[in-house]
Amino acid sequence: SSADRVAIAATAAATDDDDADADTMGSSGWCPRFGAAVWLTFLVVLAIEAADPIGTGGPAMVHVGEDALLTCVVMTPFNNDTVLWRKGPHEILSAGMNRVTGDRRISVLHDDSPSGRTPLGGDVWVLLIKETRLNDSDVYVCEVNSDPIVRSFHPLTVRQPKKKGATAGAGSRNGTVTPTTTSTPGSSAVTSPKGDAVGSTQSPETGASSTSEEDDGGDSSFDAYTDSEEEVSADGVPLVTHDFTDCCVANNVSSGCMGFCVLHNILDGSAGVEPEMCEKDFPGIVRCMADGRNHVPCCVEKGIPDLCQDMCRGEYTPFTDLLKSRVSCVQHTLPGLQCILDNIQRLPSEPQSVAVEPLTERSLQVSWSVPEKLAASVSTYRVEAVMLHSFDQDYLANDTEANRPTEPMLTSKVLQVPASQKTAVLSDLSPFTMYTVTVTAINDHGSSLPSTRIRALTLEGGAATKQTSVAVVPVLPDVRGCCMKKGITHRTCLDKMCDPVKADFTEVPDLMVCAPWANITFACLANNIDHTPCCKSRGIPEGCLSFCSGTVKAINFNYFKCLQYMSEYSSCLLQGYGVLSGPPSKLKAPLIASHFVVLEWKPPKILPDTVTAYHLHFRKLGSGEDYTVMEKDQAPVIVEDLEAGTYYEAFVVAVNAHGKGGPSPRLVFQTKRDAAMEVAHGAHYNISACCHASGLLPQCAPLCSYDAKMSDIQKLGNTCRGQIGTIVRCSAGGRDHTSCCARRAVPPKCQSLCRGVITSSPTDCLPYAGNIIQCFEEGIGHIPAPVEDLHVTSVTNTSISLAWVPTETEPNNTDNRPLGYLVQYGKVNNMTMYETVIKLEHELNTTETDIELKDLEPKALYRITVVARGDYGTSLPSSMLLINTSRTESASTVYGAPSPPHSLSVSAHSATWITVSWQPPEFSHPHESITYRVIHKVANNYTVIDTRLLWVRINNLLPNTQHIVYVVAIGAKGTSLPSETLVAWTDPALPAYVDPPTVHPSDIISEGGSMTILCLAMGNPAPTISLYVGGHLVRQDTSRHMITVIHNVTTDMEHISCYADNGYGIPMQAAKKVNISFAPRIQASGITVASVGESVDLKCTVWARPIPKTMFWRDHDGRVPVIQGGNYDMSMKNDVDDNSLYVMTLTINKLGAQDVGDYFCHAENALGSSTRAVSVRIRNTAASSNISECCASQNVSASCMSACSFYIDIESVIDRPEC
Repeated sequence: SSADRVAIAATAAATDDDDADADTMGSSGWCPRFGAAVWLTFLVVLAIEAADPIGTGGPAMVHVGEDALLTCVVMTPFNNDTVLWRKGPHEILSAGMNRVTGDRRISVLHDDSPSGRTPLGGDVWVLLIKETRLNDSDVYVCEVNSDPIVRSFHPLTVRQPKKKGATAGAGSRNGTVTPTTTSTPGSSAVTSPKGDAVGSTQSPETGASSTSEEDDGGDSSFDAYTDSEEEVSADGVPLVTHDFTDCCVANNVSSGCMGFCVLHNILDGSAGVEPEMCEKDFPGIVRCMADGRNHVPCCVEKGIPDLCQDMCRGEYTPFTDLLKSRVSCVQHTLPGLQCILDNIQRLPSEPQSVAVEPLTERSLQVSWSVPEKLAASVSTYRVEAVMLHSFDQDYLANDTEANRPTEPMLTSKVLQVPASQKTAVLSDLSPFTMYTVTVTAINDHGSSLPSTRIRALTLEGGAATKQTSVAVVPVLPDVRGCCMKKGITHRTCLDKMCDPVKADFTEVPDLMVCAPWANITFACLANNIDHTPCCKSRGIPEGCLSFCSGTVKAINFNYFKCLQYMSEYSSCLLQGYGVLSGPPSKLKAPLIASHFVVLEWKPPKILPDTVTAYHLHFRKLGSGEDYTVMEKDQAPVIVEDLEAGTYYEAFVVAVNAHGKGGPSPRLVFQTKRDAAMEVAHGAHYNISACCHASGLLPQCAPLCSYDAKMSDIQKLGNTCRGQIGTIVRCSAGGRDHTSCCARRAVPPKCQSLCRGVITSSPTDCLPYAGNIIQCFEEGIGHIPAPVEDLHVTSVTNTSISLAWVPTETEPNNTDNRPLGYLVQYGKVNNMTMYETVIKLEHELNTTETDIELKDLEPKALYRITVVARGDYGTSLPSSMLLINTSRTESASTVYGAPSPPHSLSVSAHSATWITVSWQPPEFSHPHESITYRVIHKVANNYTVIDTRLLWVRINNLLPNTQHIVYVVAIGAKGTSLPSETLVAWTDPALPAYVDPPTVHPSDIISEGGSMTILCLAMGNPAPTISLYVGGHLVRQDTSRHMITVIHNVTTDMEHISCYADNGYGIPMQAAKKVNISFAPRIQASGITVASVGESVDLKCTVWARPIPKTMFWRDHDGRVPVIQGGNYDMSMKNDVDDNSLYVMTLTINKLGAQDVGDYFCHAENALGSSTRAVSVRIRNTAASSNISECCASQNVSASCMSACSFYIDIESVIDRPEC
């Protein structure tokens, strides 16, 4: 799952410490996804820091009876936490300095540093195992109980004791020499590749290391199986190093991922690269890690389930989107690594250079060469040929039997041959059958993996003798010489029209150029032979036959249509010369299947020894397609990828150095129709139909499949959460898959899912989804389905008669046919009748579909269930019967009912509502449609709610009141007992309280932009929140928090209010004012007219937020500024009522002629800028003597002339209507 950090071999992300004395281990892992059936997770490490918390001295190897020291160096900051030593993943040996295990040979060595001081180079904890035994071999874990947890891993291998002649000098390979061992004067220390000191003993006389060990029980000593190229310490003990870098190079593993090609790097977490970067290289890395050895028997012995054995075979299967590929194998990490570490030193690798040759129609000859590793240890070879029923079928070795087709059965032939033999003949095989052949090397400790699979086809008529040499073909006639003798000198005509091979490439221009010599060229090509019969047989029309007879007199346009037949013409010429092979004969199809056919033929009778290849032409009849051509050296030929039940046409042409001979007779054959191959979960169980009948929501249908996808779960998880119970129940199919789940390492807390029952949170078991689903798929095909319609036919004081109907099974599938039925019954009382017990006290076996239970107690209450029993397990009860024997005779038939719903809980609650959820009945038929009736009591009032879901929300309740709820399941034929009773209280009412609104962004809110408003309100029940923006209601919702995004903000949205009310207490409102920022907007005063010498004010009104920068320009284009000082004074004042309103003023103290013109008000801030023009003009003042003259010329009446004095005085006549 995404929460898990998956690490193979245990690791914590590794970077090398600068201190070379200790290898340190961090916390990242190896394989990020180790998919279905691979060791998906070698360790789940949750949120581990990338640090160097633990150092390890690497693997150790000692002999029986010696002491083993395993050193763990804990680095800062973990040196104050408790250090645990474990053996394997589970057994705790010590905590701190305290021994937890009962084994007194084990102790912990640790020197506490002075208080408050950090030990130099880390805190050292040593696990001491005295007088080691063979069963001490394991991977030991040093674990720091910190947050997060960090670990290091220490493989220990214990070997047989050395012979008495050899001195025990080997300490544990952890950098520490064992104190109890002694060394002879010639002893020396040998440093392993990891820098570990290994004590060794050397003979002073010869300098040769002692390598002999005692044989134990007749077993060959380990060192007899050590190849010369493997590194051996001085006392003969092979170093436990598994460096498979050369193999990784050969498998094109990228250079950055080579760190994973040394097992110690994986253990120490020092691969140097994140696992996610090497996903595509893992198949090659895992294959190389297995090194051709078969580690599966060891993995089985250590209890590793089949789904987790991929690495034991050197295979890698990544996670896919399919949920069933999500297999969890966490707890099998350490045992599996121990198997690999042990077996690479004991087992041979796979045989090399396997070749297969068909001998006869019933035998194959197999040859091979010795393995690359430990070839001297091989005692026998196992040669196996498995018959395939389709030529493209080759099931992977890790396919479970349930996933393979059951019909037709695969048959195999096995031979065991001694190690000295490198060839074998497999006899008594079926003719014309494809076999896959493998060779396995076996020694006293186990076997290699099978060699590379080789496919071979047995022949029908004995061995086809492959032609080893080709006879010399006859020489072509000298056509070119003939043309030259008859007077042709034109080079193009000699090259193209006088060469029978090039006749195929003749074009219209060639015919036109060479037309004068047509009688010569075609006569010479014919070579005095009439090729007309051949031309007719190849479909050349009548008008072109003169080419074939060589009687062309002159070329005209009628001959141009013959060019399309020049290929057939050329072949007829060559055939007439006698240089082409004849047509192959006796084309037949000895084996026709649905999607392939085997074709064979006899060589041609003409020039058979000149044939170099055969061209097989085939096509589907009536399709209009061209022929598909296959080139083969000899018969027989397998033609694959054909359509079932379809007619095909085929013929063969023999090819030699000169070209293609005549075609063989056409063969028309029809492929067989598809025989539906029964897979384990055949048509008898339809999980989709079960979900549909159980009322699954249509949108959740993709999850109701054994091929459900992880992407669908992520997409539909929330929508379908309430229907998981239905999906799990239908997936189990009414079968009990518990034994398979236990075998597949599903933890006990999740095994109820294997019966289709949810008791805990399903998400806790998601890592094991692949394990469980694959058990479902296998069990559906092998475990019988539950019985139906269990009912009572009669009841007396001492007996109960029952009958039931078996589920229909697929006639061809005998695996899941019930062998019999198990009737379970037991007495219950008023208390125990509500318990759902899987196993009752009495059991009866029967093969009939009815039974009478006798010798019962009168006036007693009995619970009865019936399950179907098969070879591989039992079904689940489909219903329960509760019968009282107090009745003398039943009046009517009583049918079984589902068991009660269970695990009632309050999943959500408030002051006015409660949501109650439950789990479906443990016992019910998977196809049964179940309705749940919820009985709700408050005070003395009862309410009944029917639902198909696994939850119900009870609304319109009063605060702080008590409610009693129970549920019954209504099945097709009866109603269950009530579930447990749930007592719940609604929350007390709390008046609404609302916080001031929170607005984002909090600094600048721009006009035209967006703002997000958060209203937070408390209260019970949840209040109704109303959001007002600028005095307008924008949104209303019943919630405790409401987030609203306002787009296209305007300046009138400054006032924001949150209002909350839940019907209790006084409603509450909280408001906030925000500043809306906007670019400057300018309103100019226009044109100002003044007299020369006067003071003039030019004003512009500016609206802007934030405060703008302002200035006056004289020239808009040239940006010529007005300079403060002298005749100019510029100022800007903020409005006292509106902080976004500013007035900018330019004062011209004495207006002169040079000051006349346009001025530009300019304002800008972070959001924009604006420019507007203002102007000043000089007032034209006329001479005083001219004013009265002007008025007279304008016909002003005499009574109004008083306004025409020194200057125009409108005020003096403003009250006179006549003026």
